[in-house]
Amino acid sequence: GPGVAVPERFFLASLLEEAGFLFSRYRRTDS
Repeated sequence: GPGVAVPERFFLASLLEEAGFLFSRYRRTDS
């Protein structure tokens, strides 16, 4: 139900955001 879907979507969003942040930071340091 929504009680499960919302936290899961939030978890995935935060995971992607953190991954993107680390990736962009790595790219900046590399170049």
